[in-house]
Amino acid sequence: MIFSLPKKENYNLNIPLYLVAPDDRRHKVFEEVNRPTFTRLSPSLAEIVRFISFTKLQMEFEKILPFIKVIRPEFIETISESCIIEEVLKIYLGQPSTSDSSRHNFGRFSL
Repeated sequence: MIFSLPKKENYNLNIPLYLVAPDDRRHKVFEEVNRPTFTRLSPSLAEIVRFISFTKLQMEFEKILPFIKVIRPEFIETISESCIIEEVLKIYLGQPSTSDSSRHNFGRFSL
């Protein structure tokens, strides 16, 4: 997975972006979004992009299907995850690890 953005002078994203990917690619999304190239932008790509796993999207979609006509756009925010490493670390470090097998690997960022 390779991300590419327009030149800095054309970079003016004021809308939330959501990346939907398989669960097993989660770490790759976090790694790519937090590349040094993208962390130097203002706002950083991690501040704009949120992650949604295919599995979670499918499960949530099945739950809301009967109400799809009245679902507010903010719903997508509630099922997405921040890509900001500090926020991810707070979530995972707040949950005690029961074994090494429960550790998560985010490329450069292992939890």
